[in-house]
Amino acid sequence: DLIREEFDAAICLGPFTHISLPSRLLSVVTPKLYAAPSYLKRFGIPKRLAELRAHRTLSMARWELDGRYVWELGRRGRTERVQIAPTFVTNSAPALAQAAVAGLGIALIGSSSFSDALEAKGFGSSLITEAFSGKRLLPVLPAWSAAPVELRAFYPSRRGLALKVRAFIDFLVEMSTVS
Repeated sequence: DLIREEFDAAICLGPFTHISLPSRLLSVVTPKLYAAPSYLKRFGIPKRLAELRAHRTLSMARWELDGRYVWELGRRGRTERVQIAPTFVTNSAPALAQAAVAGLGIALIGSSSFSDALEAKGFGSSLITEAFSGKRLLPVLPAWSAAPVELRAFYPSRRGLALKVRAFIDFLVEMSTVS
């Protein structure tokens, strides 16, 4: 809760059905399946979605639906739900990527053009971007992906917004590739 906790801003990955604060769109992320080469060598590469049930999976907490973890994946206009039993659950995308890089299982991870843009402007690189570029994560069932989700910057109010917060939000929007 940004207001109660007195945060100036928060960067969040959607969906945002429960947030009614002002926000700016930064990027759109399309999560795909990835695993470390060491995991795939040890446990094999799934050839069909149904095979994911037999693999170790790593999940964001938001993939939980009615007490079960479900990945809803699409390909060429067709959508399928795969129920998984994750061995690792987190609310942190970098932690999810780190667990996947460590070879703990297959993860549904989104790479953002926003983090790529920040890196291109010299603001360092994200763990996720490094994992993809360094081949520390390889695609699994690459034709399948989850529905795109938005990356947004939220702030408590448009009125009385501190100049430093406005400058920060404007900077993030400038760095983003979404207009």
